Amino acid sequence: MRNAAYYKHLARRRLTGQRIGFAVAFGILLATGSFLLLGGEATARVAGLVHGSWRYDGLNGVLALIGFLLLTPLRFGIRRRTFRLARGQELPVSEIFSPFGSAALLVRLWVLKLLVRGRGALWGMGPYAASGVLLALLKRGAADERVIAVGCVGCLALGFGLSTLARAKSFLCEYLLTDKPGESPWRLFRASDRQMKGRLARLFALRLHFAGWFFLGLVGVTLPSILTYYEMTAASLAADWMEESA
Repeated sequence: MRNAAYYKHLARRRLTGQRIGFAVAFGILLATGSFLLLGGEATARVAGLVHGSWRYDGLNGVLALIGFLLLTPLRFGIRRRTFRLARGQELPVSEIFSPFGSAALLVRLWVLKLLVRGRGALWGMGPYAASGVLLALLKRGAADERVIAVGCVGCLALGFGLSTLARAKSFLCEYLLTDKPGESPWRLFRASDRQMKGRLARLFALRLHFAGWFFLGLVGVTLPSILTYYEMTAASLAADWMEESA
C-alpha cells in the first residue's frame, strides 16, 4: 500500500518547474481573502460601526457571503489545475479563474460546498450546543466550575472532531467535479462518501504528515509554497483513489 511518504515524493517530482506558478496562484487567493478582511475593518472604521452592533455584524455577514462566492471558485480553480497536473496535463496560472466563465459550474460548485459545510456543521451541532450551555453555566458562576470548564472544552473538541470527520468524507468532491462538471452536486457528494469508505485513516495520516509544515507556514511567509506542496500531494492521492474506484 502506498503511504504518505510516497505521495509526498511524487508531489515534489510533479512540482518541478511549477512551484512559482502555484505560489502565485495561492498568493492571489490569500491576498483576496486578506483584502476582504481588511477592507471590512476599514469600512467599519470609516462608517463608525461599533463592534457587536447589528450594522457591524451585518457588514461582516455581507463580506462573508462575498468571500464565499469569490474564494470558493478561486480555490477550486487551483485544485482543478493541481489535479490535472497530477494527471500529466499542464495548464497556465490563468486556469484558476476559469470557474468564473461558467455560471452553471459556479452554481454546482457553490451548492456542493454548501452540502459539505452543512453536513460538517450538522454533525458538530450537538456538541457545540452543549458547549454553549456549559459556557453559560460557567459565566453564571455555577458550582463545580472546573468540571464544567473541562466539559465545555471536551464538547468543543468533540464537535470539531465530528465536523472534521464529516468534511473528510467529502475529500473527493471537487476532484469528482473536475472530472464531471455537469454532474449534480448531490451525486458528487454521495460518490465521494462511497469512494472514501475505508480511506479516512489514510487521509488523516497524510494531513498529519503536513501538520508541522502548516505550523511553519502560519508563523512565516512560506504558506503559499506549503499549500502548493500539500495540494499536489492530496491531488496525487485523489487521482489514485479515483482510478481504483473507477
